[in-house]
Amino acid sequence: FFEQRGVDYLAVANVDEGVELRKAGTTLPIIVANAQRAEFGRMLEFDLEAEVTSLTFLKDIERSGCPLKLHLKLDTGMHRLGFVVDEGEMERKQSDFSELLIALKSGGYTIVSVFSHLIASDMVDGDGFSRKQNERLIFGVDQIENVLGYRPMMHLLNSSGALRLPDLQHDMVRLGIGLYGVNAPQDSGLSPAHRLLAQVVQIKKVKAGSYVGYGLRGKAEVDRTIAIINIGYADGLRRGAGHGAYSLTINGLRFPTVGSICMDFCMIDVSTAKNMAVGDEVEVFGNVQSITDLAKVLDTIPYEVLTGIGQRVQRVYYR
Repeated sequence: FFEQRGVDYLAVANVDEGVELRKAGTTLPIIVANAQRAEFGRMLEFDLEAEVTSLTFLKDIERSGCPLKLHLKLDTGMHRLGFVVDEGEMERKQSDFSELLIALKSGGYTIVSVFSHLIASDMVDGDGFSRKQNERLIFGVDQIENVLGYRPMMHLLNSSGALRLPDLQHDMVRLGIGLYGVNAPQDSGLSPAHRLLAQVVQIKKVKAGSYVGYGLRGKAEVDRTIAIINIGYADGLRRGAGHGAYSLTINGLRFPTVGSICMDFCMIDVSTAKNMAVGDEVEVFGNVQSITDLAKVLDTIPYEVLTGIGQRVQRVYYR
């Protein structure tokens, strides 16, 4: 889908995802963020490129004899993964970045890009730190260029960085959730791309005093009409949305959940609905409620909601 729209590069979390894309016909370059030593042969076979975050991993690649294309990750302030880069670090002979430069001098590596990751790109009061991260990245790339004799591509910005700090754009930007219009500022021209839909699979009357769902918690205080919906926590609607914490939408009207969210189903109170039928479309988020609304109920962020949508949920793409 993205390849047809002119995207230049793809990035995946692991080798299996990269192989899946290759078998589906993707010809774009693919960066693998979390490759393992035992997978270097498969990476070469399927033309996958490796993100390098440590000297140990770099040496493993060299010993494997696999001439992989590499992307060096510099730690400019997040302190998660990557070679720590700070102007002061260069004065320490045993810094991991200094050791990286020594290794690059002696090895015949193909370095395609050098990059880092912003930790506060969506925070106005973090812009000073973001710019410091950018300075550290440029400093690191300058040192690497001096060793290699050529300048690899450089990239820093994620989605929010691309929207808010365009002057920090280098050779590429890594658009993630921004591709889907989530968390986009109103003046960005972007709108959410996702709708998560389900269906009514059964409608039943529940008498006062009866229970709905697991755990004797969804007790009906009055007679109710309950609709059973074919989506549950295995599909991405987490249990925190149960017991009325969240509502699902049918024909533009919202109906609260009843009882616990089950693995494959959930229940909603449709006592006030008219002309509802089995097969009616149910919106979890989309036109009426946003993914951000669901994330707030679950005390999380839209990223986690999206990545939690199960693989058995059918994906339908509209152009």
